[in-house]
Amino acid sequence: MMTSALFQLPRRHAYSAADEPSLFEGEREVPEDADEAMCLEMLELVYKGEKNWRAAKDIFDQIVKKNDMRLTENIATGLIEVFASRKRPMECLETLKYAREQGVRPRIHAYSSTIACCYKEQKYAQALRVFEILRNDGYVPKQITYARALSAALKSSQHELVLEIFDDMLRNRVEPNIVTYNSILNSCARVADVHSATGVLRAIRQRGLVLSQSTYHSLAICAGKTGRWELAREVFEELKECGFSPSITMYNSVIAAYAKGKQWSEIIDVYNEMPEEMKPMLQQLYLGGVLMAFVKSSDPELQHKALEIFEEHKAKGGNDLNLFAYNAVMVYYLNTKQYEKVHALAQDVKNQGKNWDSLIYQNIILAHLHSGDVKTAETMLKKHAKHMDKSTPCYRALITYYAETKNDSLSACRLSMQMMQLNSRLSRLDWHMALEQALKLGNLALYWNFRKWMKVRAPAIVSEVPDHLMLAEDGSPRKAA
Repeated sequence: MMTSALFQLPRRHAYSAADEPSLFEGEREVPEDADEAMCLEMLELVYKGEKNWRAAKDIFDQIVKKNDMRLTENIATGLIEVFASRKRPMECLETLKYAREQGVRPRIHAYSSTIACCYKEQKYAQALRVFEILRNDGYVPKQITYARALSAALKSSQHELVLEIFDDMLRNRVEPNIVTYNSILNSCARVADVHSATGVLRAIRQRGLVLSQSTYHSLAICAGKTGRWELAREVFEELKECGFSPSITMYNSVIAAYAKGKQWSEIIDVYNEMPEEMKPMLQQLYLGGVLMAFVKSSDPELQHKALEIFEEHKAKGGNDLNLFAYNAVMVYYLNTKQYEKVHALAQDVKNQGKNWDSLIYQNIILAHLHSGDVKTAETMLKKHAKHMDKSTPCYRALITYYAETKNDSLSACRLSMQMMQLNSRLSRLDWHMALEQALKLGNLALYWNFRKWMKVRAPAIVSEVPDHLMLAEDGSPRKAA
């Protein structure tokens, strides 16, 4: 059962211009002494369209004014049905509120009609409030009412409420259809709730329902936001097998999922199968993912393809190029040793009024280092490392330079310490390099410091460290097992 809440009637709005004017202004159509049978007869005429809807309002106003017990279950239900048929959500809510205050509980279809009326008039909060009251009054609605409540929660961006209503639906053994499941998946996609989305997918398959194009799209969007590239690939391939043509949204979502999962070759395959007219529609993150995928290829021709695509979009104004796209081309220039172009591209970003991100700083530092300007690279790293999301690539390059090119183990160890202090995630080889360089120093204090840090931060790799890098407590090498 839904949690209880105070039923508050929203402030009434002015009647719309579409309302019919009263046929008898200032004159009542219902006698003051009308009994239940007469009221129901009048309501039936209104429902059929033979009387103006204000006759129903007249009945309700008389009941409220006299404040007697004339309001019955039948009259309350009839009033609400009439108001709902005339698209009068405020009158539906007012009647339901008054009836419950008088201890009269209308029949279930009056609640359902109120929910439907509110939903159709885009009064989603009111529709959800009535649904809550319906459940608290002990009624179990039909599938269509559950579907409207789910959709109202979706349109109100209340994901947790969507899941709560769905759970309530299942507890009451009301069978969802694919439209209901699509509403839930749509909500999951909006908030990237991939756990719930995969659970819904399992339920759909268990019930043998046929997935619609909307189902596939919501699942792909959810996968794209969370990097679940296996799910993205599954729904992408299944969508095509079912005869649907992927939309640009589907392509974007699949590319995003593959990019977050670093499945670069898969992105190239997806891009190559895109219709030519869709390729120029790629923007921002998705375009950047495609560019990075080509740059990461081992084929020089495919790497150069990234530059071609970038320049095509740049020639059209470049508004669809984000920092990820610029970084992809910078990586291409680094790989092809065109270091001056890295700096030129970084300056282009700055000229557009955009701030550099961590990856741009990384690419600039690496460009300085690889072009031989080690001092500038080290100065920039020292200045910006604390503000970079991940500075390990820059540190690794500098550590390798001092260890192998300059044979300066002390500087290599110093940089290793800085890298460990500023980066929570290090590779197994980072620890190996630190231990190896520390062993070359006359004083083993740094070595034992690295050992201590490794034991605390990376205990799982200690047993995998080569024996010659692991000294016993007495300073002798660890014996091979």
